[in-house]
Amino acid sequence: MNNKQPKDIIVLQHDELAFHPERYPEYVPEYFDNIDVCSLEYDLPSLRENNISFYPCVTTPSAGDTFVRSPFEPNVYVSISALKDYIIQQKCTCLFDIARTLGAKEMKGTFAVEQVYSREWDASAKGKCKFMECDASVKREEENKLNRNYVLKSTAKGKSITYEDWQRAKKKAELYNLIADPTVKNMLNALNPLENGGNHDLTQHISFSMSTETNKSLDIAFNLCSAVGIFKLSADFHSATKYRYVTVVKIDFVFPE
Repeated sequence: MNNKQPKDIIVLQHDELAFHPERYPEYVPEYFDNIDVCSLEYDLPSLRENNISFYPCVTTPSAGDTFVRSPFEPNVYVSISALKDYIIQQKCTCLFDIARTLGAKEMKGTFAVEQVYSREWDASAKGKCKFMECDASVKREEENKLNRNYVLKSTAKGKSITYEDWQRAKKKAELYNLIADPTVKNMLNALNPLENGGNHDLTQHISFSMSTETNKSLDIAFNLCSAVGIFKLSADFHSATKYRYVTVVKIDFVFPE
C-alpha cells in the first residue's frame, strides 16, 4: 500500500496476511480497488509518521479493525463503528454553524429515516452485494434513536449580516466540502446581502441527507466480505455494515427581519 496516500478504506491485518494478499485464491482484486490491506506491524506506524490520524483518538487499532477516510478531513480515518455518528455530528455542526454565521436566530431539526435495507453478501450473484428492504420497525427504531441521541435546537440573538459574514459562511461550507450541495447553495444564495437587495428569507426549511457519505463508504467496505476466508473482521464491522439507512435531517431556520 501507499503509506503517504492510502485508499479510502483501510483494514488492519497482521503482516503475514497483509503482505501480498493476492497469493490467496479467495482474494478477488476487483473488490479491493479502493481498499488497502494495512499491516498492523509495519504499515500502521508509517501511516502515523505521515500524519494520518485515527478517530476516535482513544482507539487502539487491532487486527480486523476497519477505518474509513473522513469526507471532511482527508488525513483522518474514522473507525467503521463510529462513522455514521461522526458524519451526522460533522454535518449538523456545519449546517448550524453556517446558519448562525448567516444571522439565524432560531434553529430546530429532527431526523427522518426514509428507507432501510439490509446488506447481504451473495457469492453466487454477479453483483455479490444484495440489498433487502427491511420492515418498518427497523426504520422506526433507528429514527427514534437518532432523535433521542441528538437534540437539534438552538436559539441566538440573530443579526443582519454583512457581505463579510456571508463570505465567512461560504468558507465554512467549503471547509466541510458542502459548498456544491444544492441545499447549502440555495441557503447561501437566498441570504446573500448583495444579491437580494435586503429582501431575504425570514424562514427556511431544509431537508438534508445525513447518509450519502456513510452509505458510499460502507458499500465499498462491504466488499471485504469477499475475503472472510482470508481476513479476520471485527464484530464492529458486521454491525456497522448490516444496515443501509437513508436518513435526512429536517431543519427549520428563522432569520431576523
